[in-house]
Amino acid sequence: MFNIDLSKALNPKSFRVVAPLVPGLFFELSMLLSGRYSFRGLSDRAQLGYVTSLAIALVVAYVIGDAVLLWVRLLQYAMVKTYGFVLSKKAAVQPTPNTESFQKEVDKVWCQATVQLLKQGYGIDPKDEEAPSYLQAWYYALGKLDDETMRGRLSVMASQATGWIGLVAAIIAPSLRNRFYLGLSLFLLLYGLFFANWDLMLMWNDPTRLKALRTIAILSELKDVRTRTLSKKEASED
Repeated sequence: MFNIDLSKALNPKSFRVVAPLVPGLFFELSMLLSGRYSFRGLSDRAQLGYVTSLAIALVVAYVIGDAVLLWVRLLQYAMVKTYGFVLSKKAAVQPTPNTESFQKEVDKVWCQATVQLLKQGYGIDPKDEEAPSYLQAWYYALGKLDDETMRGRLSVMASQATGWIGLVAAIIAPSLRNRFYLGLSLFLLLYGLFFANWDLMLMWNDPTRLKALRTIAILSELKDVRTRTLSKKEASED
């Protein structure tokens, strides 16, 4: 499937700053295109210059977009918790032998990766026979998941926020209530609401999947440690 992710084209920290402007500017442009408001009229009414009005418009767009992104994150949290509650009320299903075997394999791989990271990265050498129980204390300390893994792609969240703010704009301005504008807003909203949030609901309510993702994070950190060690070794030899 063809997928454009703007967060890959920008530095992640830069896109985190720019993301709230996407739904905010969409809302302001929608209001202007609806004919309900005029930028020149608002500027003249406030007796502000063009540059000052533009700066204020960007600030307002950022505030609006940030508020809608907060709403999107609250929805994510509510959907994850609701899904977990529904699962807890369901009758317990006995895992199949293949599922139990996979869970044990994931636990074993996580233990191996954690032991190596503690030895090579932190100088801590846990005893092998104590590893399975001893290492559980390191579960939340090592293998931190990044924001994209924990909350989904920021570009998808911005798309969902744009869909929500598009519906708000259609409520305010009746001229926007046409099938093209509403169709675009609903598409952006539903894509983020069900595609991204569904994956997060499954991930946060699947301990085995979470441990596998933490293992990947530990392996990435372990790779960085080994790279730094080799670089220092080569530098000392030179």
